[in-house]
Amino acid sequence: MGWLFVFLLPVSLLRSATDPVDPAVRIRRLEHKLMAPCCYQTTLDEHHSDAANEMKAEIAAWVAEGKSDREIIETYKVRYGSRILAEPEGATGAWLRVIPVIALLAGLCAVVLLIRRWRQPPPA
Repeated sequence: MGWLFVFLLPVSLLRSATDPVDPAVRIRRLEHKLMAPCCYQTTLDEHHSDAANEMKAEIAAWVAEGKSDREIIETYKVRYGSRILAEPEGATGAWLRVIPVIALLAGLCAVVLLIRRWRQPPPA
């Protein structure tokens, strides 16, 4: 029975990757990726200023026109700069994902070394 699960999981993942995404889901995802340009403190999906509402309406119109997510994000990057992105792209974004993992591993190593030192008998 386990082999069936192993076979069907990749098939279902491939199928979901090729299924068209609901426009409302795309709009929500885009709103979550962009910061509100009036204060740059919250994403569009959480902000309710006039500027944020205008951007939300623009995004909905562009999704209805058939623009891709990449085109929409690039348009806002040109208009507002890379500060508009909620999460940095490229090397900066990669470092933001890697550094916490490295810090966690370093902390765990330090704790293990400290516990080993405490458990050793004192020298005679």
